[in-house]
Amino acid sequence: MPRYNKQEDFEAGIELVTPFFKSLDYSRVIAEPQTDKEGTFFLVTFTCESRAVELHHLYSLGPVIYKIGTHFIENTAYLEALGVVSHAHYPSYEDD
Repeated sequence: MPRYNKQEDFEAGIELVTPFFKSLDYSRVIAEPQTDKEGTFFLVTFTCESRAVELHHLYSLGPVIYKIGTHFIENTAYLEALGVVSHAHYPSYEDD
């Protein structure tokens, strides 16, 4: 049985976060979907000057990567550096 992965879900998620980024003057670029043996991979990048946030999706929200210039950090490492990783979690239907 194929795993559930719909572009419509990715697009619905983008529509939820776009107003936040737009309020901070970030522009949005949605990459063309890429398919490999794991499935179809979706990516959106929000950019403002030298800063960017990448949201990856493959069956669910994947890596979130923050960039400033040539430097970047993945969300979990960023939360660990802030000392708040134990309080963070991906959203789930049970506690939304």
